[in-house]
Amino acid sequence: MRKDYEYPVLHDFLPFKFLYLSIWPQYEHKPLQLEGESWHCVLDGKEKLRLMSPVFSQNLYQGVYEHFEPQALPNDLDLFNVNHEKFPLLDEVKEYILEVTLEQGDCVFVPSMYFMQF
Repeated sequence: MRKDYEYPVLHDFLPFKFLYLSIWPQYEHKPLQLEGESWHCVLDGKEKLRLMSPVFSQNLYQGVYEHFEPQALPNDLDLFNVNHEKFPLLDEVKEYILEVTLEQGDCVFVPSMYFMQF
């Protein structure tokens, strides 16, 4: 499938090694971060996706808590429903959360290390 698309300009400067393709039915997802570029496609219906740059990893409480692994995110963190009392750091940057609605046949490219949630 790598021959079916062109790498973005940044690919010439950054050593991307992994590529993921995800096609799945609608269900609840938690925010996650993949160590590689990814394509996410919708075959039927609609799906909303929220993305956040890795620049905001501390606002997502990554590496903030001593009892979590440095790359872990809190289980109840939700990019769709930001709890401003429990996660004030995320609330401060919620205007930087990107949102896209994918419809049947749509695909979105997610750069490596971006946080995403369906």
